[in-house]
Parts: sequence; C-alpha cells; structure tokens
Amino acid sequence: MKTIQITIACVLLTMISVSAQDQDINVLEKFIILDATENGVDITPQLIENEAFLSLYELEGEDAVYFANVWPVAETISHGIVYDAEIEEFKETDETFANDRISFLWKYSNTYDEVKGTARVRIHKIYKPQGIYFEVVVVPEDLDLLVYKGYVEGTLNLNVYDQ
Repeated sequence: MKTIQITIACVLLTMISVSAQDQDINVLEKFIILDATENGVDITPQLIENEAFLSLYELEGEDAVYFANVWPVAETISHGIVYDAEIEEFKETDETFANDRISFLWKYSNTYDEVKGTARVRIHKIYKPQGIYFEVVVVPEDLDLLVYKGYVEGTLNLNVYDQ
C-alpha cells in the first residue's frame, strides 16, 4: 500500500505546486534535465521527449526525504527514500561560485520494470547569476553510470544576458 501511495505521490510531482500541496506533497527541489548520459552514451533526446525531471520531496506526516526520476510522458517513475545523506556547502570565492554537494543512498523502485535496488546519488549544485546549475550522478548496484545536468526549477534568470 505504501508503494502505491509513493507512486501516486511521484506522479503528482508533475502537477503544479498548488495541486501538489493539496496532495500533501512538499517538493523540495525539481531538477530540469537538459543533458543526460548513461555509461557515456547520450540519452538526452529520450529524456527531453519524455519531459523527464528529478525531484527531492517529502510526504506530509513522514520524517523522510524522497528522490524520484520522473518521466511524465512515458508515465514511469523511479522513486524511493533517501538515507545516509551528507551535505557539504561551499561559499563563493573569487575563483568559484557558491555550491553544495549532497550525497546519499537511494532505495528505489521502478514502475516500468518493477526492479528495486539501492543506488549511490551525488547532487552538485552551483549557484550562478543565471540560476542554479546541477549535476546529478546516479550509480545503482549494477554500476551503470547515469549523469544528469540542467537547472533547478524556478531559478533560471536569463535577464543577466540582457545587461
């Protein structure tokens, strides 16, 4: 039953935030994918076609954070709980932008093939004037290497190019 609730919650992540709030989902961050590779092979067109995105979220009444890889067009999701999270924050310097690194284990379940497992995930966020850039690296137990790049929803500011 809990898996069904989580699956429904992940599907709801694709809706506007008002609807998500009605469903007791708190989206912490939504990562818009602009580039992706699997074991060095470009899979960007497939992800763009399916409007895929990544998300960190919470469910009301639960003291846990969840991570999801959502493909709205294909109606598939990899989702599950985050644990053993470590966060490193780095302040801006003269040479680098401020950035964060979040590493965690992700106990995931796929809706498209019913595979379950655990993956190591690393999220690197860089705070640039144009928005927050991200790179997410996912390494499941089969040691495939998935790399996603893009920006955090709600942070894109292209006005900096008009100056």
